[in-house]
Amino acid sequence: MAQTGRERAYCSANQGLAGAGRGGADSIIAGIQYNGWHTLATQTLANLTANGSLALDVEKVVRSEGNLSLFDIYDKYGPQVESNAMRLYWEMEPLPTYYCIYQAPAGEPGLVPDCKGVNETLSRHAGSILAAGFNYIAFAATNLPTQSVQSQLIQQRPAAVILEHWSAMRASGDSTPDFAVWNVIDARATVWQDFLDLYNDPRYDSLILRDPASGKKVFIAP
Repeated sequence: MAQTGRERAYCSANQGLAGAGRGGADSIIAGIQYNGWHTLATQTLANLTANGSLALDVEKVVRSEGNLSLFDIYDKYGPQVESNAMRLYWEMEPLPTYYCIYQAPAGEPGLVPDCKGVNETLSRHAGSILAAGFNYIAFAATNLPTQSVQSQLIQQRPAAVILEHWSAMRASGDSTPDFAVWNVIDARATVWQDFLDLYNDPRYDSLILRDPASGKKVFIAP
């Protein structure tokens, strides 16, 4: 999830899941899917516009009435450009603009440059999600179950960055949604171990969605 009503989202409402952020055990608790895949697509578009090219997305292609095609988003600039974007395409331009939330761990070299405006983006998202009536996010990390550079860029690090920034917001007295991860756990999966480390980090304990009956942290596994 990135912006209210501007990106396909999976929503679930259920009785009995109560997060620490809003509501109580008798409240209807609603969660919304939140994605972190934007890093490479957004940075690729930024590189194109820096060289004088037009930033495009699927909606702009559709609205061009045949004057543009998906080829014009990346491929016209060479096959490496689409690869740089990990073959990920924005469906629409969000408000206020394309964004991403990747940041390298403190004191460590980054896999790519840090995204710009992460504080503002995550503060805006937290407010928009709560204002829309959602109590928690289900962070989507189902596509890459094994460790890789790509999984770090679009799954583990964005999830960690959300927890880092939202825990700081709560420490300052601001409200945020609770957090749960939606991740594959099967015989070949390894990424879940990184998420388990985040779940066990005491800094984020109050942010993790909990089942009110058992008090256990909620980890969504398809």
